[in-house]
Amino acid sequence: MLRREDLIAAVAGAVEDDPRALALWEAGSKAFGRADQYSDVDLQILVEDSEEAVDAVAGKAMLAVEKLGEIERRWLVPRPAWHGHWQAFVKLTGTDPYLLLDLCVMRRGAAQLFDEREAHGVPSVLFDKTGALGSKTLDWDAHWAVLRARVPQLEDPAELFHNFVDKELARGRPVDAFAFYLAQVLRPLVEALRILHCPERYNFGLRYLDFDLPPEAAARVRRLVYAANESELLAKKAEAVEWLRQTLGAVKKLPAFSHK
Repeated sequence: MLRREDLIAAVAGAVEDDPRALALWEAGSKAFGRADQYSDVDLQILVEDSEEAVDAVAGKAMLAVEKLGEIERRWLVPRPAWHGHWQAFVKLTGTDPYLLLDLCVMRRGAAQLFDEREAHGVPSVLFDKTGALGSKTLDWDAHWAVLRARVPQLEDPAELFHNFVDKELARGRPVDAFAFYLAQVLRPLVEALRILHCPERYNFGLRYLDFDLPPEAAARVRRLVYAANESELLAKKAEAVEWLRQTLGAVKKLPAFSHK
């Protein structure tokens, strides 16, 4: 059966000799040392700063994957993607159900290469022709400026809209109420907790909470995610709103928030 190593070797072999391909690395769980039998293959290719280079190198990589076997499912992320890069997800027929290739091709001049080690881990480098994958670290001054701007974007909507949960329950619309709970209460709460405890990954949402938050906070979020009935949803909403207020209060006391 095809292994993750076979996918990686096929892509590397197809693009390494192309002068337009500057670097190839494995990211995702591998970069954090947490890859297991359920992990997909997150491959990122850095290319020369042109769309021609992106298309040519991506085409070579995809052709190499196609030679490994029949494509069961392929999704090319519509361009322009939210991150500005070329990206495709590929599942080959007859492989382990969790063996999914996530391939991203990025121009050298792109604003975001997802290579800051604090946020994205230490890349597992297949090749690096220019030293582009050096020890890049977060620009913390710029990062905290972003976080300071985020706080009112979490606080004000939550205070304005958390009662939409109550309103939709009063209307007999529990699904709508739960949607508002997730969007207007739980999401900002988790982001605030991340700013407090793991600011480098403030925008990772509900992922990796067991790694990024203190154990008691991660456990409390898990409990708040699920509600068995309407009364429980209201109680958990009230608890989450109060916790959000407390967390934002603690965030505003961080030293980085006093240096604007």
